[in-house]
Amino acid sequence: DAVRSGWLENEGFVLVSEAVTLERTVQGGRAPHQSCRRARPSDEDDVAAIARGSFVFDRFHRDPKIGAETSNRIKEFWARNFFNGKRGNEMLVAEDRGGNVSGFLQIVRSGVMTHIIDLIAIHAAARGKGLGLGLIRTMEASIPAGEMIRVSTQLDNLESRAMYEKAGFEVFATNR
Repeated sequence: DAVRSGWLENEGFVLVSEAVTLERTVQGGRAPHQSCRRARPSDEDDVAAIARGSFVFDRFHRDPKIGAETSNRIKEFWARNFFNGKRGNEMLVAEDRGGNVSGFLQIVRSGVMTHIIDLIAIHAAARGKGLGLGLIRTMEASIPAGEMIRVSTQLDNLESRAMYEKAGFEVFATNR
């Protein structure tokens, strides 16, 4: 609604989220990626560090009143909440050839047949090597055929959107 959006902007509001939600029905028959496994408690600090340094397209970083440092801490605590039993049903991690945690995928179940990618991040030095797709494929390997995977990302996060589309996700909804 352009009229209301213009009015809100005139009143000092700032657009901080233009999200696209994508989904994919699991086909079954996937094998886990060889570099991915379930997270262990000992992975917490590595996952937190990746979360703290990996997000720039989220609503927190886009809000000029929050600031980058606070936004980074929000993502760190969001990931740590899995290890504290406060958020998420499962977490997968990807390791590099040396066995170092290079990425993670946090999963929240919504209902009986929907699995949500709550957070996913790859360390900057490990990007472009297929670990994000590997995490998604590993997630799919543990989900029965016919169930749904859903994820949201920002419209301007082109790299993320391209990865999801490569993995077979299709746009389900958008919102501002």
